[in-house]
Amino acid sequence: MASKKRKSRKSVKRIDREKKFDIKSFLQEIVSRSDKKNRYNKTHELLAILLLVILGIITYMCIFDSKLDMGGDNASFYNLARALSEFKGYVELKAVKPVPHGHYPPGYSILIAPFFWLSDSIIFIKSINGLLLIISVVLVFKLIPFFVRVNLGTRLLIAVAVLTNFTVLRYSTIMMSEIPLAAFLLVILYLMSKEEASTNSWKLSKSLVLISALSVFAFHIKSLALPILAATFIFLLQTKRWKTAVTFTACSALFMLPWMLRNQYHGFKSSYLKQIEYVNPYRPELGFLDFNSLQTRIIANIERYISKEIPAGLFPIQELGPNAPSSSMYFIAGFIGLVLILTGLSSLKRLRIWILIYLLGTLSILLVWPEVWFGTRFLVPSIPLLLMLLFIGLRTLFVQLDRLKKGVSPAVLTISMILFIIWNLGLLNFNNTQTSTVKDLMISRSSEYPAGFKNYFDLAKWARDNLDPKDAISCRKPALFHIFSNGKTNRYAYTDDPDKFFKSLENSQAKYIVVEQIGFSSTNRYVVPRINEFPDKFKLIHQIPNPDTYIFELVGLNYPDK
Repeated sequence: MASKKRKSRKSVKRIDREKKFDIKSFLQEIVSRSDKKNRYNKTHELLAILLLVILGIITYMCIFDSKLDMGGDNASFYNLARALSEFKGYVELKAVKPVPHGHYPPGYSILIAPFFWLSDSIIFIKSINGLLLIISVVLVFKLIPFFVRVNLGTRLLIAVAVLTNFTVLRYSTIMMSEIPLAAFLLVILYLMSKEEASTNSWKLSKSLVLISALSVFAFHIKSLALPILAATFIFLLQTKRWKTAVTFTACSALFMLPWMLRNQYHGFKSSYLKQIEYVNPYRPELGFLDFNSLQTRIIANIERYISKEIPAGLFPIQELGPNAPSSSMYFIAGFIGLVLILTGLSSLKRLRIWILIYLLGTLSILLVWPEVWFGTRFLVPSIPLLLMLLFIGLRTLFVQLDRLKKGVSPAVLTISMILFIIWNLGLLNFNNTQTSTVKDLMISRSSEYPAGFKNYFDLAKWARDNLDPKDAISCRKPALFHIFSNGKTNRYAYTDDPDKFFKSLENSQAKYIVVEQIGFSSTNRYVVPRINEFPDKFKLIHQIPNPDTYIFELVGLNYPDK
């Protein structure tokens, strides 16, 4: 009996040891499977990013437009970056004497200037924005899981929806600061998300300094980035990180100081603030804003953004001009877009306050913008973020519907997003609606310049071949004219007073003046009447017909000593 008891005890002990061993093995197996799953997820994520990059390159090559944009800003950025690349400073090379520039902030020109050492080709410099576009799309893909739990496929579809957005793609082929600001906004948001998710949140001084430096540089890319600085400061205060808020403010002020001192030295003040003060910055004779006109401007801008800019910026529908009447479809699209964005914002797990302050700050600036500064251009830096919020809001809506009424399949969200991308591509049209899609960009890339601009550029080439490049030419788009003429250019004064008009030409040492038909009213308002009133002061030296484009030599002006 004793021996049987001993055997039974031994067998129990053996069983206990086996049980302990099994539990340990089981735990080890779980950890092993978890590691494999993490590696599996990371591999899938890397493959998704690679797919996004490939799609980005293919899409950009399909829509890339090698022509210069017909706005003067892109030419100004190019000229200023070239001056920086030649170590001449942030100066106007097109002026009779290179003078310091004080209107456009220097960030974008600083960003692209080093690329001039590789090539000054306009096509090459334009393509830098394509690289920033792809980086922005990847950042959207990386940011989504920080805000909301979604599967890899949903993240990929949201990123592709941003990639195929007409407005974002269009501005990615223009040498302007909107896409760079969008990229910097997303980089800053990504760094902040990493800090917020860290167990040692906001205590790494290097990260804080980097966020501060990038925020200030974003402001130097475009003044519209001011809400980034404000949002970060208010977010730190709201989360009671007092010391971090003070440190961020001190670092930002320090990074701001060099440009502020430079502008103070040259006597520059904010030209944007000066322009905002006018009822119409292109017609200074109309005077300055008062309370009533400011109120009228804000109300008009609210109505226009909801009924025109927001729907055209988010959806692939045609952008309307300032005088074009909107339709109920645009109002509905704008309203739905705003509701989904707000729904998405309310469902964010982190940085909700930061994003809210940034969007409110941006909106506040846009609402006091002069009404003549219309279009989706000023929305571009925020569109990737807005689209991400819109689809997060759409997902939230489907989740709530599924809770209220079973049977709302998650597949409905996927199908909706796929249809949206197909719509972006131009393969889907509702009731023959005028669209702005990837297909439209592919068509416009092969088109010629409008006749008025073609003649304007041909006239500039004629000036390059026939006039002394040291003689200044006064014209409506001097930065554009300078690129094709490689000569000195400036803008005539916007004034009805003949004495002030001719005095400005003398002070700028203009020897010639251009009359064009590129679609702006200032030439017919300020130049043509002077030619009709004082024909002896204008000698026609060259004309290009259909539409008639002229260059006159200025006669009998008293130029100041050089």
